[in-house]
Amino acid sequence: MTAQTAPPAVETGSAAEACVPEQYHIAEELEQYLGDPHDASAAFSFAEAVALDERDEYPAAACARLDAWGLPEFYVPEQWGGRLRSFEQLVAL
Repeated sequence: MTAQTAPPAVETGSAAEACVPEQYHIAEELEQYLGDPHDASAAFSFAEAVALDERDEYPAAACARLDAWGLPEFYVPEQWGGRLRSFEQLVAL
């Protein structure tokens, strides 16, 4: 039986970014755009999601933020004028 080793530590910086597959870069960009979900003042905060759910309200501000970022452009493949490059990219978003 061979000894098992722990997975390598996650690095930050350009070397780590180079290890991230290209199709996930846009998902990282979206996460940065949306901000910290723990910040109660953000449109995509956990607190706002709970409040909307309790009021049975549509998340209009959150959807508008996604539209402003350009998410609908990823519903259409690049070959037909959109920004979607792969199914993996769509799933990541």
